[in-house]
Amino acid sequence: MINKVLLKDEIVKEIISLIAQKVYQDGQRLPAERILSDKFKVSRGTLRDALAKLEEIGMIEIKPGSGIYVKKFSMKKIPPHIMPKDYLRVSLDDIYFTRMAIELPAIELACKNHNKRDIDKLETLIEKMKKHTGNLSQYMKYDMEFHRSIIQAGKNKVLLVAFDAIYEFHIYSQIFVMEGAIEHHRLILDNLKKGNLKLAKKYLIKHLCDMEGYLDYKKVDRKKNTK
Repeated sequence: MINKVLLKDEIVKEIISLIAQKVYQDGQRLPAERILSDKFKVSRGTLRDALAKLEEIGMIEIKPGSGIYVKKFSMKKIPPHIMPKDYLRVSLDDIYFTRMAIELPAIELACKNHNKRDIDKLETLIEKMKKHTGNLSQYMKYDMEFHRSIIQAGKNKVLLVAFDAIYEFHIYSQIFVMEGAIEHHRLILDNLKKGNLKLAKKYLIKHLCDMEGYLDYKKVDRKKNTK
C-alpha cells in the first residue's frame, strides 16, 4: 500500500497534468474536496495536503468559504522534477501504447534470455522499492529501473535504446500505475524466473493497463469542459 506522503505527491502530479492539459481551465473552480477525494481514491486529509502543495507552487488558490480555483497556468510554476520536458505535446495515450509496444516484446525475450545476474538485479530493485515507499523520487527511480532491467534481460539493444529515448515520459506515466506496482512487479518477476511467458506478459499488461482508467476519465472531463 502506498503511504500518505507518496499519495500526496502522486495527486499533486495528477492535478498539475489535468491543469496543464486544460481539463481544468484558468480561473475554474475545482470540484468539491469530497468529489476530488472520490475521484482520486484518497482520503480528504491526503487530498488537502496535495492541495496545499499546489497552492504553495502557485497552481491553485484556495479561497475559504468559496472554493479552490485554478490560477493561470505557466510551465515556470512546475518544479523541474515533476514533469518531463515537452510533455504537453505527448498524450498519456501515446505513452501507454508506446510502453506496450516496447515492453511486451521485451518481456518475451527476457523469459528466454535472462540469466541469474538479471534475476538478482530485479529482486534487489523490488526490495529497494519497498524501502522507499515514502520517497516518491527514489521509489519511481527504482520502479523504472525494474522495467529497464527487464529489457536488458532480453538482450535486445534496440529495444533498450527505444526505452531510454523516452525515459522521461515513462517516468511521467508511472504516476498513473503506482498503486499495486510492487505486487505486480513481484508477479512479473516470479513468472519471468520460471520462463512462464503467458503469465509474465499477463501481469505486465495488467500493470500497464492501470493507466486506462486515467485515459477514460480525462476524455470524459474534456467533454464536460467543452460544453
